[in-house]
Amino acid sequence: MLNGYLLRPTGEGQHPAVIFLHGCGGLLMGSMIEPGESDWAGELTRRGYAVLMVDSFALRDRRQMCAPRTFDPELYRNRARDAYAALLFLQAQPFVRPDRIGIMGWSQGVRSSLRDRHAKL
Repeated sequence: MLNGYLLRPTGEGQHPAVIFLHGCGGLLMGSMIEPGESDWAGELTRRGYAVLMVDSFALRDRRQMCAPRTFDPELYRNRARDAYAALLFLQAQPFVRPDRIGIMGWSQGVRSSLRDRHAKL
């Protein structure tokens, strides 16, 4: 189970989608979505994309893992699974084109998803 924030574009029919994977600082700054990710999500939504911002930390009781003392290797490895879970979720949504889903990440978020691209899930 993951937390996520889903933005839908206006208009009927199916839309392409983008999965966002946050960096080592997490998705939230306090109770607000990190401004850079929020800005990108707004722009893509205006252009007709659905956006799913995955929060890999909230349910795992993490705020960040940028420093060696806060880094969690198991959580890092599981973030690739988070990306696949987001993909499966989006593909099941009637307003998403299941063959037009991309991924966008910040620092650790994109590295963790690319790191294990051949792993058995």
